[in-house]
Amino acid sequence: MTPYTLSELTLDDLPQMVLIESLCYDFGWSEKIFADCLTTGREMGYRCWKIEVAQEMAGYLIFQLVSDEATLLNVALHPGQQGKGVGKMVVEEALRAAGEGGATRFYLEVRPSNRRAIDLYLALGFVKSGLRRDYYPAAVGREDALLLTKPLEKIST
Repeated sequence: MTPYTLSELTLDDLPQMVLIESLCYDFGWSEKIFADCLTTGREMGYRCWKIEVAQEMAGYLIFQLVSDEATLLNVALHPGQQGKGVGKMVVEEALRAAGEGGATRFYLEVRPSNRRAIDLYLALGFVKSGLRRDYYPAAVGREDALLLTKPLEKIST
């Protein structure tokens, strides 16, 4: 497993976030969406983490924690860092942090075409819980979103 560190994302990280997003997704988030997450999003329970490998930004993970529910909003790893176990470990860390924050359920949406991500989430105990029709933009038309859910044990600290 590749060693990594997590820290809070800042507005200084925006250029790297946008770059990584563009390398990972054809229809990714804009710089404005990321900036909103890092500013006003924090007031709405957003947790915004920078993933570093060898002191270089390798990716990010953003989730929202509200009451007893958490939702994965975005996660991306630079293509050069994918397949090394970092993504799995960081999602596991988000699940742990959500449980410590009082969440009893963790939700996410994923493109059905993103088999690699789906396989990871299912291996982590997520189950298919629904479908959002025409959710994502696609090269031609729109693509559905699979809804996945994982029950969490509330962790008292």
